[in-house]
Amino acid sequence: MITWRLVQWEHIHLIYLWRGLATYFLKRLALKRSQLVIRKGEVEMENYNASNPFFLYLAYQNVHAPLDVQPEYEALYPDEEDPSRKTYLGMASAVDDSVGRIVNHLKRFIYTQDGAKKNLFDDTVFIFSSDNGGMSQGLGYAGGSNFPLRGRKGDTWEGGCRVPAFITNINQTGIHDDMFHFTDWLPTIYSGLLGGNAEDLGDIDGVNQWEVLQKTKEPVRTEMLYDIANFQNTNFTYFMTPSWPADFIISGAFGAAIRVADYKLIVGCSTIIGCARNYNETWNGNTDIDRTLLFDLSVDPEEQMDLAEALPEVVADLRAKLEVHVTKAVKPIHLPDDPTGLPNNHFPPGQFFTGWCEAIEHPLPDGR
Repeated sequence: MITWRLVQWEHIHLIYLWRGLATYFLKRLALKRSQLVIRKGEVEMENYNASNPFFLYLAYQNVHAPLDVQPEYEALYPDEEDPSRKTYLGMASAVDDSVGRIVNHLKRFIYTQDGAKKNLFDDTVFIFSSDNGGMSQGLGYAGGSNFPLRGRKGDTWEGGCRVPAFITNINQTGIHDDMFHFTDWLPTIYSGLLGGNAEDLGDIDGVNQWEVLQKTKEPVRTEMLYDIANFQNTNFTYFMTPSWPADFIISGAFGAAIRVADYKLIVGCSTIIGCARNYNETWNGNTDIDRTLLFDLSVDPEEQMDLAEALPEVVADLRAKLEVHVTKAVKPIHLPDDPTGLPNNHFPPGQFFTGWCEAIEHPLPDGR
């Protein structure tokens, strides 16, 4: 969840909760009421300065495996017979409860401006978005469902990539179903909402969609690259938990997907299992790197009708656009597996250590 407000609340300027800390902190934030509800009733703010904004970025670990939630949330779904699904739904409700308490908390803080009483939520732009589709039925099932879309987390099928989102307090209501990529949020917030110079952001993939959301401009995004998984000349093994039949040997795999207007092209593997060279057809693995699929998402968002043979000219056009991205893509850097960094190889076990590897190049041009 991303929360943008055009005001300052007390002394807070920036709160950033990294997802890596989510297992410990955010799960408790979502589940423990006492950590969010400080006290009841309105709080009148005197001498309030509305000219200095703050930013809150909150990345929930819910909903995510491993599935775990307090009983009262799971109890909201007494008719759900699938235990994994029931826990998953409870986790979603825990997030909903947490976000609701944040909203209610903002509404408690009031101030008077030009004779009118306002609260902090009135000055708040709330953005909420998922980061990927759910882990639906199949290997690694974790209670998710992307019905009626095809695919799940990790896939370039729509079920793995198309997610719900909402934004509030932008003086507009309704449903926006035009193409919007997650990278668009940065320029939309920085340039559109805050009036920043887009050149400050450098050469980025995102586009400013603020006026599109305001319904004062026609859609600005007509093309979207889903992913390029090019391991044709790279040796790589994706290690899985013991619940899976085997680790994923990705070496030699290729998979990519691109959308232009309503047409979507998939080349090679479209799932992690499909990219695994050591998983056979029983698991829908080892997809041919030359497989080519074409869908018209305007009439077939479920991706059931392959149009590749019927529309070869569209395939050629999208394939050419995809090749531009493939050419620009940075070659993946995967060194030989080194077990030195595994926590269970240290004493006491289960601890993370640094210093067992060295960077092969500086992350920034100036060496910082």
